[in-house]
This record gives sequence, structure tokens and C-alpha cells, in this order.
Amino acid sequence: MAHPRFPDRVVRVALYDRANPTADKAPEDGWLHYMERFGTSRSRHVPKVYSITLYAEFYVVEMERLERIPFDLWNKSGLHEAYYCGLDSELSDHRVGGSIRTLYRRILAEGAELGSRGGPDLHEDNFMLRGDTIVATDPFYMRRAA
Repeated sequence: MAHPRFPDRVVRVALYDRANPTADKAPEDGWLHYMERFGTSRSRHVPKVYSITLYAEFYVVEMERLERIPFDLWNKSGLHEAYYCGLDSELSDHRVGGSIRTLYRRILAEGAELGSRGGPDLHEDNFMLRGDTIVATDPFYMRRAA
């Protein structure tokens, strides 16, 4: 939703299961996991986050406003093919710049390390644009424990 005072920011509100922490006490939420692992990255492909406030059953984030990525640009980027058909074969043709390719590889590696806890969630709704720059906004899913 739009930020009430800053037109270049949005407010994100999401539910999470704080009562079901991982071994390091972090809640099992894909977006929070992404910010924990990549939020301090200097990559221009990670969203700018101004604040994260955790509550008992939800969290509130103040972050930069981004634009939806047009589907034709998503198709041209090669990111969807890289995920579904194999990273190296599809990204090696340089349709995607080196820095997003590096972040994408790091996301896939981190997803593999999550094992049964979760994995990469790299469909077009989890990428947005800051001007001409592709931003990975929510590239992980987490499974809820039974």
C-alpha cells in the first residue's frame, strides 16, 4: 500500500508464524529470510528497505516503491527460462546483466541450502523494476512445519 507521507515508498504488511522459529530464532518467512541474507547487500537488484517492525503475528516494512515488470520484458530477460530450464544455459547468452545473474545464482544456492525448509520462488511476480533495473523482491518461499 502507498506510504502515507512518502510517495516514493510503500508499506508492506505480512503475516508470519513467529511461534515457529528456525534454529537461530528467525521466523519462517521467505521475505524475512531474503532480507536477513541479502538485505545488507550492495546489489542494486535488492529492494531498498527503510524499516522492518516485527509484531506477534505479522510484520510491517517500509520500503521503496517499485513498478511491476511488464510480462514482455520478463520474457526477454531470460530469468524465467533460467529458473525452469537451467541457469547456466539460459543466462549465458547475456540477455541478463552480470549483477542480476550473480544475485540469481546466490538466490538459487541459498534456496538449495534451505533444503526441506523452503526454496527459491522466482516467478515474474517476485521481480519488479526500479527504473530500468530489475529488482528481486521476494525470491524465497518457506514451508510451514507440520
